[in-house]
This record gives sequence, C-alpha cells and structure tokens, in this order.
Amino acid sequence: MEADDASVRLGNVGFSDREIAALVGVTDGYVRLARFRAKNKGGRKPRKKKAA
Repeated sequence: MEADDASVRLGNVGFSDREIAALVGVTDGYVRLARFRAKNKGGRKPRKKKAA
C-alpha cells in the first residue's frame, strides 16, 4: 500500500494528521496533500484556453 492510500484510509478511520505522519513515516503536509489528491481525483478537468 502506498503512502497516499494509507494516509487517506487512516484519516477515514479517525487518526489525526500527526498520528498518520508518524505511522506512515511522512510529514504532516504530505498527509494533507494526499487527502487533497484523493478528494479531487475525479473532479473537473481544467478547461482549455481559447486560441487568440
């Protein structure tokens, strides 16, 4: 299991960011980034800019 997946699953169970970081061996910021990536995984795709 990758660190991203483990961080998200442990967060869903109820562990805090600091607890997850200590268990997985990453920083607090990485835990928040992994949660953000998982949340926006199926989000909208950015629009292409119109040609001038």
